[in-house]
Amino acid sequence: MRRWRLHQLIVLCLLAAIVSGCSTHGVSTAEDSPEPEPAPLTSVPDLNGKTLSEAYDLLGSLDTTVVVAFAAAEATGVVPAHTIAGVLKPEHVARFSVDERTLPLAEVAKSGQDGFAHLIVGQSPQPGVPLEGLTRITLKAGPHPGSATTLWLEGHRAYVEKNGASPCFDCHNEEACSRCHTRGTD
Repeated sequence: MRRWRLHQLIVLCLLAAIVSGCSTHGVSTAEDSPEPEPAPLTSVPDLNGKTLSEAYDLLGSLDTTVVVAFAAAEATGVVPAHTIAGVLKPEHVARFSVDERTLPLAEVAKSGQDGFAHLIVGQSPQPGVPLEGLTRITLKAGPHPGSATTLWLEGHRAYVEKNGASPCFDCHNEEACSRCHTRGTD
């Protein structure tokens, strides 16, 4: 009986300490523990389907050169008649083309331009290859953010109708839009 009362007293003291907000007196809790640092990369991660931004978060501190290959692209689309600043713009054909280019991932990250939100649709070397001794990783960028296959000219109308144009301005200035929408050319 005496032992039982001692246990009750200990439980009551612990409950009182918890309720009153007393510290755990050196006992580590999950809230006190910092999150463990991720293990350093030892092999090429699988980046297919991730954005260039996510790739930079993973690879930006590597000594290995990481480059982004943007494929050449060409598209044509009909822009319906619309009004801008009170001026009716007739239906017209918009053409877009861009040359193939390869840029350092760090440069793309610094500029915040050139498709940092583009999805990765290929990489070399393949995932799982040891990083030791590698001098270059090439990431193949998809044709437009949010799509691995649709060129922006073909998909931007539906995207803008759904999301508005403000996400476009994360990477592009308004002049990029006005070239087609006000002059009818790129």
